[in-house]
Amino acid sequence: MKCLTTFLFHALTYVLLPSGHEVAAEARDIAIENNSGSRIEIYWIHPQTKERMLQSSPYVYNGAIFNLNSYVTHAFEAREMPGQKTGLCKGQGNACRSGYFT
Repeated sequence: MKCLTTFLFHALTYVLLPSGHEVAAEARDIAIENNSGSRIEIYWIHPQTKERMLQSSPYVYNGAIFNLNSYVTHAFEAREMPGQKTGLCKGQGNACRSGYFT
C-alpha cells in the first residue's frame, strides 16, 4: 500500500479547476501532471461496475499535463507504463506502479 500511496502523491500532481459550465455544479475540469518519471495511462473507474475506461490515449508522457472534464465524485487510476527501451517499470521488483485519486 505504501508503494501505491507514494506513487499517487509523489508521482502525480492534480489540480481541480472551476469548470466554467453552468449546467452541473459538480462538473470540474482537472489537469493531471505526470511527475512519475515514466509514461502513464489514466483510467476512469465506473462507480458501479469498477470497470476501467482509458481516458488518456495512448498515454501521458513524464512532465506532461493531461486535461480532462470530470465530476467531483469520479474516481481515477493512474498506471505506470513499462519503459520503451527496457520494458521494465520503476516499482519494487520492476513492477508497474499505480495510484488512485478522486
